[in-house]
Amino acid sequence: MICVMMVGAMKKRRNTEQLATLTNSNQLALESLFDACYDRIYAYCVHRLFCRTAAEDVTSQIFLAAAKGIGSVSGDGPEVHVRWLYGIAVNQCNSYLRKNLRRREIFEQFRREHSHHQENVDFSPDWTGVYASISQLKQIEQTVITLRFFEEMSYDEIAAIINKRQTSVRVILHRGLKKLRKLLNSAKSGFIDRGVGHE
Repeated sequence: MICVMMVGAMKKRRNTEQLATLTNSNQLALESLFDACYDRIYAYCVHRLFCRTAAEDVTSQIFLAAAKGIGSVSGDGPEVHVRWLYGIAVNQCNSYLRKNLRRREIFEQFRREHSHHQENVDFSPDWTGVYASISQLKQIEQTVITLRFFEEMSYDEIAAIINKRQTSVRVILHRGLKKLRKLLNSAKSGFIDRGVGHE
């Protein structure tokens, strides 16, 4: 899996206070969502924020928001709840980046935390270079690229999460990758372009 080393060991922590006011069906839905998706949501936050501490904080906020809003989810099936949860994750990450830290500061913290690994381990690709380049893109481009390549989601899934048409997702991805190619030093980063048409 992409960037497993960066994600590392993840601990699931359920805040029982957030479950106290839920109905039984909502509580079961939230608990199932937490158990099934915590690791994925945390990994998404790490990929967006480049900082495990920030990712832990934002992941907690995501599940608190989910606890408050679980009763408003319409539709059947676990995929509806998963898309809804990723929608919250996208908004919370964007809000965190916008309100709390400049992107450069987050990246510099990530680089300091992980630079010693790059000296001792033969990484391929150079994720620091890839993340530095991704961080220069628009937020919507970062979101689509992260969901597509790190979360390995289909265009339909991404479209549902960001509330846009599939064709718009493809255009955003195409433009984002075009910008990313210009920013990346492909020889040093080892970034592999999987292409816009990859399913």
